Amino acid sequence: MGVIKNRISESLYPITIRNFVDDDIDYLILRHQILYPAEYGLSSAFVNDVNRVVHQFVGHFDASKECILIAEVDGRRLGSIAISKSDDKTAQLRFFLLEPEARGKGIGKKLIEDALDFCREKGYTHIFLETISKLKTARHIYKSKGFKITHTQENPAWGKDVIEERWDMDL
Repeated sequence: MGVIKNRISESLYPITIRNFVDDDIDYLILRHQILYPAEYGLSSAFVNDVNRVVHQFVGHFDASKECILIAEVDGRRLGSIAISKSDDKTAQLRFFLLEPEARGKGIGKKLIEDALDFCREKGYTHIFLETISKLKTARHIYKSKGFKITHTQENPAWGKDVIEERWDMDL
């Protein structure tokens, strides 16, 4: 779906944003299970929740109103994002993840823009996401796209000082 300019080296990387295939599901789960505990200290309860939620989503996946997008370069996966149907007018943004080497290159913004475009094309008028306060860069992107925090709560099951946040935006 396009080429994104690398702002650090000023070279061009041919970033492909594509729809998922079955092999991507294991990637989606595994990378959430590895990166989030390593980078943010999230617990095994988080890991178990990711596994359960991804399988539920994929098990009831409706391609007419939902998507999972994968960012890749030369066949190497660099990130993901998903849109799930909450109701006829409301979507949920989920499973946003970038590999460490893909960060700061505009790939995350591109994934979110493509996901929001998908929502508009499908007639959604509202979107929300759930995240944790420790994901500072992702939170900055959400805010820059127009999302606003509407709810916060502690989640000690996921680890020490974990604050869950809900962000909402009208499309």
